[in-house]
Amino acid sequence: YYIDQTNTLNKFYSPEPTSTGLNIPLLVSNGYLFFKPDIYRVSGQPGQAALNSVMAGVDYLSTLEYVDTSKMAISGHSFGGYETNYILVNSNKFKAALVGAGPSNIIQGYNETWEMGESKQDYLRNGAYVMERSLEDDKEGYIRNSPILFTDQISTPILLLHNEKDNAVPVTQSLNLFIQLRSLQKHAWLLQYKDETHALVIERNQLDFQDKVKSYFDYYLKGQIMPPWMINHINPGILSN
Repeated sequence: YYIDQTNTLNKFYSPEPTSTGLNIPLLVSNGYLFFKPDIYRVSGQPGQAALNSVMAGVDYLSTLEYVDTSKMAISGHSFGGYETNYILVNSNKFKAALVGAGPSNIIQGYNETWEMGESKQDYLRNGAYVMERSLEDDKEGYIRNSPILFTDQISTPILLLHNEKDNAVPVTQSLNLFIQLRSLQKHAWLLQYKDETHALVIERNQLDFQDKVKSYFDYYLKGQIMPPWMINHINPGILSN
């Protein structure tokens, strides 16, 4: 998810590796079911809007006999990653999470800049986040919508992808979240790929990451053995490829 997904209802998803590691045809062919909800935005409440929309979808899925809602994962990239971070703070319904290049601190994000030096303030107020009010006028709103401040409430294992050369969301947004989660003894993994930016474009990296994503979901959702890369990553530090 991100914002609107209904317009992709009849989209053909190629089995080719993707830039975010979430290869839908590959996972569907291995027994997974995908649900992509629309996010109904609410001014000043980007996180809560995502939570409401996703959990309404979960409630619907729970009425379907072929859906096991005790074995669900959640995933988002970029702004979708932010939405996922917020949902994890406020829900323990998911067995695992995948977050790609996701902001965790919109207080920090408010004064970040885009690659060409343009401020992100207008984007936070009037873009995807629709905060509308400025940081100085809505301090509590920016605090409430910054997942990094509530990591003690996260209980879901989380796999983070965030490359050092990301030119859209600074890597510190995930790095700080990862360090905070680890300091709280939470189950968290952070993967980075050399020479990649906001998403993966080098095919060998796409293939490597989609394999890791599948094995990560297989471990938490299907009860398969923990893959070596996850075991090795449990030791302090960041796993780079």
